[in-house]
Amino acid sequence: MIRVALGAVCISFAPALVNWIGVGPTLVALFRTGLAVLILVPWVLVTRRNAVRTIPRTALLFVALAGLAFAIDLSAWHRSVRYAGTGLGTILANTQVFYLSALGIVLFREAVTRRFLAAVVLAVVGLVLLAGVRPSWADPDLYAVGVMYGVLTGAAYSCYILSLERAQRAHPALGAPGTLAGALVSATLFLGPMAVAAGEIEIPGTRDLLLLVVLALGPQIVGWLLIVRGLQTAPVSRAGLILLAQPALATVWGALFFGEVLTARQAAGAVLTLGAIALGSRR
Repeated sequence: MIRVALGAVCISFAPALVNWIGVGPTLVALFRTGLAVLILVPWVLVTRRNAVRTIPRTALLFVALAGLAFAIDLSAWHRSVRYAGTGLGTILANTQVFYLSALGIVLFREAVTRRFLAAVVLAVVGLVLLAGVRPSWADPDLYAVGVMYGVLTGAAYSCYILSLERAQRAHPALGAPGTLAGALVSATLFLGPMAVAAGEIEIPGTRDLLLLVVLALGPQIVGWLLIVRGLQTAPVSRAGLILLAQPALATVWGALFFGEVLTARQAAGAVLTLGAIALGSRR
């Protein structure tokens, strides 16, 4: 539980770091995954060499799909936190719970529970309160675009999680680090052309490069490895609630560092949405 909590705190700083970095959002994503690859892949090649050599085609396919979904996820999310705010962008990303449930219903014929339907209704009400009115600090021309990018982030994030889960099922010997490393390699390969198409290729300055290293080492590697390790033994229901600290803290950092203060209506919407995510996360 301590690992999950520390991981949630660690990844909560990611949107603030994205806002501090002065290069394009897709380029931030490219450096974020690329730097993580340079650290994580050599470790996996040393510790799981046999598993890498024997990886089946099915697992490779799901790893590639996970990388594509993660590339879309990061590119959209970085735009969302810049245009709509660190708190709202992060909360919208965490609505992946509902997309995952919808995929489970459509693809795997999972039952629709009353709890899930109640969570969806609660989330819709919360998001209308949270995102329905543009806050005073937001750019009037970009706020709605940021909200739409946040919705896209949630959808891509759910596809990323599902693809990672399927990749691990197809080749359990890779483990979480191996699967994550493969997905990061795939994401980097997709993000390169995406950054070129967006016209964001440039050499970051010293300050931005240091922040990119912190982003890759902290939230991307340390934060997620803590969470993955913690989830192996922590009770899922409690871990899910603890992970809600990430969007909650991201909202706090947005207020402290960028003046993204929520109104009473938006704060109520944030609480309702986080509650809905917690309700929808339970089995």
